[in-house]
Amino acid sequence: CTMYSVGGVWLAFLGYLLLDVVGWRLFILLTSLPFFIPPIFMLHLCFAENSGAETGHKGNEQNQKVMEEETMTIPTFVTRTSKLGIFAGVNTFQGWLTILLVPRLIQTLKIKEALPNTDCSVTVTQGPELLLLALVTSAAILGRLFVHFTRENISFRKMQVIVAILNVASFGGMLAQDHLEIFITTNFIVKFLYGIGAMSYSYILYDINYFGADRLALGSCVAMAMGLVGGVVGTAMVSFAPLLPVIFTALVLSALQILVVLSMTEVQ
Repeated sequence: CTMYSVGGVWLAFLGYLLLDVVGWRLFILLTSLPFFIPPIFMLHLCFAENSGAETGHKGNEQNQKVMEEETMTIPTFVTRTSKLGIFAGVNTFQGWLTILLVPRLIQTLKIKEALPNTDCSVTVTQGPELLLLALVTSAAILGRLFVHFTRENISFRKMQVIVAILNVASFGGMLAQDHLEIFITTNFIVKFLYGIGAMSYSYILYDINYFGADRLALGSCVAMAMGLVGGVVGTAMVSFAPLLPVIFTALVLSALQILVVLSMTEVQ
């Protein structure tokens, strides 16, 4: 999860260095090719010798026995999965929203300040503005690290209610003010809160006590899919819809997230 956020920062920084030099088509190609390299190394390292395979087989048998002994069925599985999926969908909606929201807000400000006969290329997010995008994206890393070091001291519901309230305040700030400093600060906060929510949600995804041993894989996949749907909806809205309805929708979802979190009494 953390490396995903690091990749977002690195991509924005590379854009600052290379986008004006190589053009956007070649830049997209260059940043897409390394995506295939890590899986190659991961698959290579997964191949083991016969002795290692035998050891792994024995380990799998032992794990299977433990799973059989601890198998339990959660009667509220559908409800739990639905609540976690909604939580993940709203959180991912907000986090992925900022990826394109920051450039659009910057573009909106440039259009307001541009002269009538100004070339439209001036309104494109470029140069040092990509460093602002990298700064906003880096907030997710801080949010994930924050959860890692504080999750034992702060309960899930208490932390996420505070996160939702701060999200409401941040999106409200975007609606109230149209200054670059306000946009960057509020989006930085939203991205930081996204990191907190994403890390907390990742811990629950693999919690056998939440889904039950027999439906852990199913529950995790469904909740993860609902989260991805939320992210896709967020990026699609900010790409095609007017900014005001997009930000207002994010604000309303942040408020509804409070009710979802309060209902998640099953989370330890």
